[in-house]
Amino acid sequence: LDTVGFNNFARHMEKRTERMFVEAIGPVLARLRDLEGAMTRRGEELQDELEQSNPAQILATVRACGASFANCLTHVMEGVIRSEA
Repeated sequence: LDTVGFNNFARHMEKRTERMFVEAIGPVLARLRDLEGAMTRRGEELQDELEQSNPAQILATVRACGASFANCLTHVMEGVIRSEA
């Protein structure tokens, strides 16, 4: 009579719940491991990119963009290039 009584029912439900949890947690843990690996690789890539960046080149690019914008703005203000807002 293992199937009769509250204590047997409670024991069965406890084992069943534990088994369901173990079955469900496997894919979640696998996905977390995959994400951890992907984030680690991404962090390493960003670190390499940061180390290979040349601050002087970045500054020169920003200055060139600013100068180009200022030059264009002068033409707009003089009416050479029409701006319809």
